[in-house]
Amino acid sequence: MKKLRYRVLFLASWYPNRTNPILGVFVKNKAKAVARVCDVAVLYVTHDPSLRTETYEITVDAEDGIPTYRVYFAQSTLPVLGGILYNLRYWIGAYKGWKAIKHHWGTPDVVHANVVERAGFLALALKYLRGIQYVITEHSTPDVAFLRGETRSTPFRFQRLKRHIYRQCGAANVDSSPSRTYLEKLGIPGSIRVVPNVVAVDERYAARAPRAGSDGKFIATHISILNERKNVADIIRVFAALYHEHGKRNIELHILGEGVLRKDLGALARELKALDTCVYFHGFVSHDEKLSLLTDSDVHILNSDEEGFSVVTAEAISYGVPVIATRCGGPEDFVTPQTGILINRRDREALLEAVLSLLEKKVHFDPAALRAFGHARFSPEAVAAMTYAMYEDTITRWHAGNTRRPIRIEPAWRVLDVGSGHQPNRRANVILE
Repeated sequence: MKKLRYRVLFLASWYPNRTNPILGVFVKNKAKAVARVCDVAVLYVTHDPSLRTETYEITVDAEDGIPTYRVYFAQSTLPVLGGILYNLRYWIGAYKGWKAIKHHWGTPDVVHANVVERAGFLALALKYLRGIQYVITEHSTPDVAFLRGETRSTPFRFQRLKRHIYRQCGAANVDSSPSRTYLEKLGIPGSIRVVPNVVAVDERYAARAPRAGSDGKFIATHISILNERKNVADIIRVFAALYHEHGKRNIELHILGEGVLRKDLGALARELKALDTCVYFHGFVSHDEKLSLLTDSDVHILNSDEEGFSVVTAEAISYGVPVIATRCGGPEDFVTPQTGILINRRDREALLEAVLSLLEKKVHFDPAALRAFGHARFSPEAVAAMTYAMYEDTITRWHAGNTRRPIRIEPAWRVLDVGSGHQPNRRANVILE
């Protein structure tokens, strides 16, 4: 029986936009994946400091065939009322975006709120005001110290409201098991599923042969926003030690990305006599350059304190590159003895030993097996199927005939539509004329 293409409105708390083109790119990738099996539109509301003459501006783009509505609003400079006006303008902007979507695209069967704070609030309002059910995807990073009992409390704003939003949703998912455990520890009600983020493999790089090591080099990459949570400093210290103290002159660490610690990390590498000898900074690079460097690596290293998922770690595996990752939340779900090496956070000695085990070929990973693992777990097809199952479990009420009263129709039921002409009910899968 042919599956119905649900109409899904993505409400995004984070989404690529003209002020931050990489914000929430994983939400956009999920929308693109879901658009394979559903009709998708996106609504994103944010402030734009450059707005001067207008309070609101709506842009509409068809990105990868997805109608994408971005509502920008001007941020108030008033010292006392600024915060109140910010939130008021956010809600007014959301209302303007909703009106535009309803007029041009139509009414969705379900709303998909990406991150409870902001988008979840809008989803709850639409349910109460328009009767549209919603599902939730939470992307926020878990507090690993709280999760493991190292601290007794964790920041959790609007606790009662968020618990109510989860209680009212049709289904909810996070992108890793630790994130689910974190929410459960916070007392979030209901059954929460795990649906990983999307890794869409670029076929131009997927078939690249793994490094044979004929040039005698051992190449590692690290890709991130360079901040304290990523603990890039310890990766630099380990490679400096390998180069100078262990005599491993054939190693290279390539760091891709920018951030608040970029200058400090460069100074550290220079102090350790590692800069441009075994440690190389590339800054922000193009998509092609990133994939070229990643797929030409022997390992990708993630040394974070906390991660909700780590798309780049999943990406490395999907391209056949083994990983070294800390037990920082998300990676524990998919970094296994078959895909890489897990180490404890802030354990520099363990990181050094893990790099040495790969450098000296004490462990080996099959690139083809890594690519197959990544495709089965992170491919757009796999994530779309898991997300579609959430919609099926949620969308069970449909309008039928001339009545405005919705009736319950289960996803597996066969629905006969008699004499409907050229406009059969959308839920019908058997048509009789």
